[in-house]
Amino acid sequence: MVIKKKGAALLGSMPGTRKPIAFIEDTAVNPRNLANYTKEFKKLLNSYNLKYAMFGHVDVGCLHVRPALDMKAPKDEKLIREISDKVVDLVRKYGGVIWGEHGKGFRSEYTPLFFGEELYQDLRKIKEVFDTKNKLNPGKIVTPYHSTDKIVKLESTLRGQFDRQVSQQFRKEYEAAFNCNGNGACFNFNPDEIICPSAKQTRDRIHSPKGRAMLLREWLRLLSKSDFNKDNNESLSIPKKIWYTLKKWQGKEDFSHDVYQGMQGCLACKGCVSQCPIHVDIPSLKSLFLERYHSRYLRPFRDYFMANIEQLAYYQSFAPNIFNNVVQNSLSKLIISKSLNLVDPPLISPLILRQKLTIELKIETLQNLSREEQKNSIILLQDAFTSFYEAQLVVDTYHFFENLGYNVYLLPFFINGKPLHLKGFINQFKTVVKQNIKHLKKVLYLDIPLIGIEPSMTLTYRDEYDKISDDKNIFNKVKLIQEFLVEQDKVFPKIKQNKPYYLLGHCHEKSLVFNSQKQWQTVFKNMGVRLNLVPVGCCGMAGMYGHEREHYESSQDIYRSSWQQHLPENIEDRPYYLVTGYSCRSQVKRLSGWKPQHPIQVLNKLISGTKNNAS
Repeated sequence: MVIKKKGAALLGSMPGTRKPIAFIEDTAVNPRNLANYTKEFKKLLNSYNLKYAMFGHVDVGCLHVRPALDMKAPKDEKLIREISDKVVDLVRKYGGVIWGEHGKGFRSEYTPLFFGEELYQDLRKIKEVFDTKNKLNPGKIVTPYHSTDKIVKLESTLRGQFDRQVSQQFRKEYEAAFNCNGNGACFNFNPDEIICPSAKQTRDRIHSPKGRAMLLREWLRLLSKSDFNKDNNESLSIPKKIWYTLKKWQGKEDFSHDVYQGMQGCLACKGCVSQCPIHVDIPSLKSLFLERYHSRYLRPFRDYFMANIEQLAYYQSFAPNIFNNVVQNSLSKLIISKSLNLVDPPLISPLILRQKLTIELKIETLQNLSREEQKNSIILLQDAFTSFYEAQLVVDTYHFFENLGYNVYLLPFFINGKPLHLKGFINQFKTVVKQNIKHLKKVLYLDIPLIGIEPSMTLTYRDEYDKISDDKNIFNKVKLIQEFLVEQDKVFPKIKQNKPYYLLGHCHEKSLVFNSQKQWQTVFKNMGVRLNLVPVGCCGMAGMYGHEREHYESSQDIYRSSWQQHLPENIEDRPYYLVTGYSCRSQVKRLSGWKPQHPIQVLNKLISGTKNNAS
């Protein structure tokens, strides 16, 4: 059942404009007739030169068939009626029914053909007894006996009729939104699965990936019908932005405001990229939308602040004590809350990384390494969150690889650009990406792995960067720690540790690298340590989301629904619970009052202890 359900949904990821459509989805015949029926059915579909998926329940003669059609094309839309009529004739020939499993719905007009006129009228009489005014699912199955209401027709309004009104340019630019086939996998209320934290917390389908995709499609339809210049994505002048923003505050209607509200609830956890069978990437669509929305309306000052958090953290790290004393002041907290709508700003690490690891790395140094030296070397990529807010983690990672016998090189800090992308500063993000590609190319073509610590920042190179780079897959060399370690044939030191550890993973990590958690398990196993994987959903922090004042309550709700349920109350057990994401560790610290360790910190301590004992 699970394979069938997931397989049906996966069909929607078929490339091209034609997608499998479920309109002759569940015909059923006597199993004895199934073979001959299937042959004729395939012959019928082949006569239209259609691609189609066919699977089902052989034991009961139920066949699931989804021909691939482009519902934006009128000629394909007409095939719905033409093929349906022929399939009805075929299934009646073999004494079957057109709705073997999923109900009549929009196929209700065929009911008299299968029940006969007398029984059909009896069904209408039963309907009248229980639903005289035709309020329950009106137009489906039958209408009340004395009612003049009509049964819905196959030609009723279809989604493709709206989608075809969207310009070709918009359909290409926001392709992922149009790929959503409404399978509903995102209506998942299991708190221990990633998709979709905002939908689970609000119980509002607008805040699901499907809901957001539908909002975007309608917005693009309205834009296409307006006099909006589709080829011009440049920002309006500041005076014009002020004018439109004032009109917005005065209540002037614009559907883009509804889309904006729908997008604001997205945590950008990337759960939809992996757990949606169609891989509808809502965070990327959100970034595209924000860029276009703010080409017309002023941005909140907070957006500029958060988008440039990497630069700010870098400068703050030169005087961590001064900065930390300022932001912890009650008056400062109030000012930050009121002026920036931010809560619980993170503190800069008192340990200054450039003083602790005083290594001036030049590209020439790496290029001059011999082939053998390169094979035993790694390059650590810095990111703003670990380097400036958790510098000790970078130090521990550095020493961990040293303890394993690697030559470790710490690449000087540079801006990754992820916050720019999250807030919809797409042009600035592209500029950063092009600069970084130019900067990193010399390193990427060496035979030295690049390893990142923070999952969301590290995976940006293989996700958002790869979409912009002309050299596809150039960033495949950039690995997460555990990805690199499981690929090595090095003999790891064995550690004596009886008590198992527990791992709670980061959403990005689990979404974009499906086996990332098992990789950690393998790493621990190779060192003789047991690691149990804890199934959790989103922690509710999601980088910036949990710091935004309007999301503070929902951030807590999301955390309590999953993470809090799995973390220990016993102080003695807390050191055994490990967390890979910076924002996740920050959320635990903020809401549970203690900060979990990163897996690499535990392994580094255990290896260091083993070495000390051996000496």
